[in-house]
Amino acid sequence: MKRKLFPGTIIAFAVALFFTVPLLSSDTSDAEALRERCEKEFKPIEVSVANFGDPSDKSGLQEGAKKLKLGKLKITQSKYTEAIDIYNGYLKLQWGIYVSLAKKYIERTRTINDEIAEELVDAIDKPKVDDYFKLAYRNLEDAKKAFANDNPVLAINACRRSKQYSIGVYGLVGKPVPDKYKADLADAGGGIAGK
Repeated sequence: MKRKLFPGTIIAFAVALFFTVPLLSSDTSDAEALRERCEKEFKPIEVSVANFGDPSDKSGLQEGAKKLKLGKLKITQSKYTEAIDIYNGYLKLQWGIYVSLAKKYIERTRTINDEIAEELVDAIDKPKVDDYFKLAYRNLEDAKKAFANDNPVLAINACRRSKQYSIGVYGLVGKPVPDKYKADLADAGGGIAGK
């Protein structure tokens, strides 16, 4: 006995297929986009944690690296919604690390700016020295505002610029940069101190 497919059955099947395929491809593209974003954002936070992170930040970074690998595995296994959840968990963890780091950066930048200004205050009358100090303190204020506005990444970048100006005063007055600021120079250049 032959089965007849009714037009209603065919239409229902086609509609179900039409709505299911985009959902699967949407999960796939969402998971891949999250993967790319998370992997791209990992290197900058790795530099910050290596240079100025405390044990809690370093532990969080290790946990984050594990999440990135697990997310990649879930994509390989075609478990896209699980991968999305894992990557979103990583982004939440990353946010917490950035907030912790931004607090440290702001405090360290304030200390560095004050120490260098106190040490080199007699050079204020030399060309550009006063401008560099003003720019250093202006960038520190920008960092504080960015942090207050829940943008820790912008705060960290403003702190880096601020330290570059403060430390740059040594070059303007013809003095070598003290070793205690070498990590800050490496960090500002996107590198890890001592490497």
